[in-house]
Amino acid sequence: MISGMRKIFSYKKREKKGRNIVLTGIPRSGTTLVCKLLLEYENTIALNEPLAADLFKKGHPPLDVVSQSFKSIRKGLLNTGHAPVRAKDGKITDNAYSSGDRSRKRVLQRSSVKFDKKLTTDFTLIMKHCAEFSLILPKLTEHYDCFAIIRNPLSVIASWNSVNVPVSRGKIAKSRILLPSLYEALESLKTLEDKQFYILNWYFSQFGNLTQQNIIKYEDIIQSQGTALSVITTERRLSGSKLESRNDNPLYDKKNVSYMFELLINKGGSFENYYSKGDIENLAQELKL
Repeated sequence: MISGMRKIFSYKKREKKGRNIVLTGIPRSGTTLVCKLLLEYENTIALNEPLAADLFKKGHPPLDVVSQSFKSIRKGLLNTGHAPVRAKDGKITDNAYSSGDRSRKRVLQRSSVKFDKKLTTDFTLIMKHCAEFSLILPKLTEHYDCFAIIRNPLSVIASWNSVNVPVSRGKIAKSRILLPSLYEALESLKTLEDKQFYILNWYFSQFGNLTQQNIIKYEDIIQSQGTALSVITTERRLSGSKLESRNDNPLYDKKNVSYMFELLINKGGSFENYYSKGDIENLAQELKL
């Protein structure tokens, strides 16, 4: 009997748990697209905002929330193939907002989605949240492999002002609970312009503790046709989507983008650690500002 129990224990000890990876980034930097692209890799599941907003409550240690979510979602995928994720009509898409007209309506809703994909017990599980994970990123890096997606700041701010998201109103979701000092700093600023520039620079500075290879540019993803994401998962890519840059989006308000361009060049900020003023000027020329 003891011998049999030893065999069972030995087997469990040898089981591989699989990698749990945290993905974050600047809002509107292409993180929803990245989740869709990562699903093209075998034995890999990437989930766009799988955690319900009410999980991050005052008094609930955020690291416990993340840890328990990784465990429960991993178990659910292995048992049923289902996982919570923001999707469009139950299907994975590459953009959270409509792109056919200037209304830019949000098209994603959190729901349980079935992933028809063969997974081993040691599959790679990636969870993505921009605001929540960026707010607690210093703590997350102590326990998980963390990656961040960034994008030319001119495109970022242009996109912010074309959709209805917290950053377009000068806010960062869950900052009041997860990082009160940041919430108070934003509340002290008077204008939306000041708030957005503060948020932009805060995001870029928040990723400063990550290694360079763990910070991935949207532009590199497009140029490499997605292969730049191979630093996140070592699994084999099964397919490849055709990618085109959306930095020059016809739905952006050119007058507003031109104004923001002048501010970026004149003010500068932590984004210059990743994008030079020359990068911003080149994009402005492409946009014909």
